This record gives sequence, structure tokens and C-alpha cells, in this order.
Amino acid sequence: MRKFYLILIIVLVAAVGGVLVWMNYRNQNPSPSVVLANTNLPTNQPTSNPSTPVENIKIFTLNTAANSKLGVRLISSNGMSLYRFTRDTPGVSNCSGSCAVSWPPYTVAPGVTLAGSDLVTGKIGTITRNDGTLQVTYNGMPLYLWHDDERPGDVNGDGVNGVWFAVKP
Repeated sequence: MRKFYLILIIVLVAAVGGVLVWMNYRNQNPSPSVVLANTNLPTNQPTSNPSTPVENIKIFTLNTAANSKLGVRLISSNGMSLYRFTRDTPGVSNCSGSCAVSWPPYTVAPGVTLAGSDLVTGKIGTITRNDGTLQVTYNGMPLYLWHDDERPGDVNGDGVNGVWFAVKP
């Protein structure tokens, strides 16, 4: 019985050690789906610190990701899917109030330089919303996130109410 407990303790210590090593590795090597840029890096270079506040970012890069259902789509700087609202018009957001709670506008701080990865071929810009925030646009159309997308790669907002769709580059 003593041998059993000794083996059990060794296995538990090894498991805890493995978890600690893995956590340290993850902290030093963030997920490649998180792409943020800062002023010390050229455009389209991911930062090594995914927790950099958006307010401190001077170059904001839009990227693309592939999905087996939707193909290539536009993603935000943190890897989340971006959506368009068919009731918007170029340069005008028609989503505010409770709509903007479910569909948060994709915004940036003033003074941020916008850029796109190689597959992002459309025009990236901003509009000023009624509340004064700058919302990112793609080919003039405002971009949004979906509150039910929990992690990079989710596309749960595509097709919602027949008016929300993932953005193609």
C-alpha cells in the first residue's frame, strides 16, 4: 500500500509540474491567432504581448482567416470574426443602442494607423459614430463583432436575422 501512495504522489507531482511548464510556455508564446501591432514593429508583424491595450497600439492590422463553412473572412486584430450589417450604408452605421450591445462596433483610438495583411485588398478606414468613437470600415462599410462569438474562429453571427454577414476580404 505504501508503494501505491508513493507512486500516486510521484504521478501528481509530475502532473502539476507539467501543467506549470505548459502555462509558462503559453505565457511566453501567445496564440498565433492573436495579431496586435505596436509602434516598435513594422506593419503586419504580430506583437509578442497579446494583452497590449488597444489604446497603446499605433498600427492596427486587419487580417484574414479561413473557415470550412465560409471560406476566407476578415478578422479583427485579436482574431475575432468581423461582420457587416446590410442596413448600413457606406460611411453610416445604423446600429446603435441595444443593437450595438449585441453587435459591438469595431472601434479604434484616434491616431491609430490602419493596415491590412496581404489578403486584405479593400479600403480600410474609419467613420465617427454618434458617440464620438471611431468605427473601422472596410470598403466604406462599418465593421462589427458579434457578442456570441466567444473565441477566434467563431462565426456564430453569420446570417443572423438575414442581415448580418461575415465580411469577405
